[in-house]
Amino acid sequence: MSTSQIGVGWGIVTMLCSFVATSTWLWFVWYNPILMGYWQPAWEHMAIRDFFLKSAFPYKNYGFISRLESLRGLAAVMVAVHHCLKIFLVAKTPLPLDKFQFHSAFWLHLLFAGSSAVILFFVHSGLVLGLSLDKSRDVQALPRWAGFWMRRIFRLYPMQIFTILLSLVYVTCFFHTPHYIHIDHWFEKFFRHTPTLLEVVQNCLLASSSMSGVTWSLCVEAIVSVLFPLLYVFNRKGNGLLDLALLGGFLFLSFKSAGISDEYAIYRNTLQFLYVFYLGLSIPKWGPTVFSMLTHKVVRVALSLGALFLFFGYQFVTPNPFLQVVVRSFSATWLIASVVYYQDSPMYGFLDRALPTLFGKICYSFYLMHFITLYITAWLFMDYAPAWLPTTYPLACNLVMVLISVPIATGLGYCCNHLIEEPLVRFGKRLVTRLCPAVRKPVKEEIPLEPSYALQN
Repeated sequence: MSTSQIGVGWGIVTMLCSFVATSTWLWFVWYNPILMGYWQPAWEHMAIRDFFLKSAFPYKNYGFISRLESLRGLAAVMVAVHHCLKIFLVAKTPLPLDKFQFHSAFWLHLLFAGSSAVILFFVHSGLVLGLSLDKSRDVQALPRWAGFWMRRIFRLYPMQIFTILLSLVYVTCFFHTPHYIHIDHWFEKFFRHTPTLLEVVQNCLLASSSMSGVTWSLCVEAIVSVLFPLLYVFNRKGNGLLDLALLGGFLFLSFKSAGISDEYAIYRNTLQFLYVFYLGLSIPKWGPTVFSMLTHKVVRVALSLGALFLFFGYQFVTPNPFLQVVVRSFSATWLIASVVYYQDSPMYGFLDRALPTLFGKICYSFYLMHFITLYITAWLFMDYAPAWLPTTYPLACNLVMVLISVPIATGLGYCCNHLIEEPLVRFGKRLVTRLCPAVRKPVKEEIPLEPSYALQN
């Protein structure tokens, strides 16, 4: 069976599952005698009508959701494996061994799609940053935003500066260019020269991503963090119609951003993914209304499976790159929202296990440390392994990179998390408490966690 035939089959399965899930949801929500006892259009629901026409936001204290942290950790592992699979080129030739490796690499890239994991990061950031601002909603604007920005600085920059300086030491003292032609151009473009002082400063400040393959996403996080209070105000103060208008505008900016040159890649990436952050920010606003209608277990499972199919099978849904990102963004939003509102569901019980929990705690440090670890591991492998090995068995060599670099980066990430990341994050919080004490003012009003609250009131 050829790859194209497999792709068509997978695409049909994906579209059928999505159609069934969507049809089931529409039936239960639009005409739902099981939920309501009689036929009634969904627009007549007071909660839905008020959501679109009124601006009341259902503030609540969600507390710490450990499964969200574990999900973020698994996304970081997806990125790490994705980078490992991109080192040695897997050629498509008529030879049986090459065909097997090519098809296997295709499915592995589909399962460990790094770009999909980054989209999951962005949705998660929009949700978590919005919830952190909800905790200080009674505070005046200036100390509130100042405290938010200071916490973001201590969250993003210390580990970034450490990894950039570590990369500088490596490329200055130990790096040399191996004479090897069967490596991916993405892997080859980094560390081709000793970076200048300006380049190092720009990378430390997240104004450039030339010294790391993962820093581009952090550059987007940094820029969005500056704009986030404005997005937050619009989201929390506006009604559902304003949300739809803003989301449409951000989608238009994302579509038009493709024409921006590589010279302004950071700003192009920010415009491309701005709506993804807004989707995550909107989860606590849309979630109680939407998920309160989905009380039937079959509907929950069907929609979650449909979102999972779309998230991993986006390539078979549409060949358009813009629409592929849109499909994955909305799928990731649904998956994260279902983790939030179905916290007791056994469907996500694997997120409570030790390994996802560990990667969730060290996610950021692991994410940054893995790239430099992988680079050193790959160059050493190319120096000492027989030249015919990566040429004949490129997929196996890539998997060897996974088995070597991921455990090493996990250990380094654990140490960096406990020695650098967590202490400086705690220091940042204490500094904010001292300089902007009003930011830590507790929230008095709380809403129960049950999503049915929106319909009961």
